[in-house]
Amino acid sequence: MPLSYLSELPHLTARQLRAHVLETPPPPSSEEVREELQGELDRVDSTGKDLCHLMGMTSTWGNARWEAGPTPDVLVPTFRVVVQGGVPTEEVIALIVRRLTKHGWSGGVASHEPILRLDAQRAAFAMRLTADNGQVRLKVDAAPVRLGRTLATWVLAGVYEEDEIA
Repeated sequence: MPLSYLSELPHLTARQLRAHVLETPPPPSSEEVREELQGELDRVDSTGKDLCHLMGMTSTWGNARWEAGPTPDVLVPTFRVVVQGGVPTEEVIALIVRRLTKHGWSGGVASHEPILRLDAQRAAFAMRLTADNGQVRLKVDAAPVRLGRTLATWVLAGVYEEDEIA
C-alpha cells in the first residue's frame, strides 16, 4: 500500500497494516479486469517506447507500471525509463521539441541549465523528460483511472499482474 495512504490509518503499526491487507479478500479475479488493466498499461508502454524512438533514446530498460494517483481510488498508468547520458545541447533540445510538435505533442522546455526539464502533452498523455547528473529520465503518464479503493489497492499489490518467470 502506498505510503500516502497511511495517514488514513494513523493508529496501525506496519505489522497491523500488513495483516489488514493480507486478511482483506481480493476482488474476484476476472480475466476481463486483467485484460482491461493490461490494455491501459500496454497503451502507455507503446506511447513511451514511441517517444523514446522519436527522441533517439533507448527504451530497452523502460517499463509500464501502475502508480498511485491523487486519491486512494485512482491509479495512473505510467511508463518510465532511465538511461545514462548528459544534458542535451541546445541544438538537440530544439530538434526534440520540433519532433514532438510534428507528432502532435504540445509543451516545451521548462529549464535547461543545469537540469533539463521538458514537459509536453498529447491527448490523454503527459510526458516529462529530465536530464542531470549523467542520467536522462523519461516519464509518460496516461489519464488517471478511477478503479475504486479496494481494486486500486490490489492492483498496486500486484494481484492482477502476470507472473514473469523465465
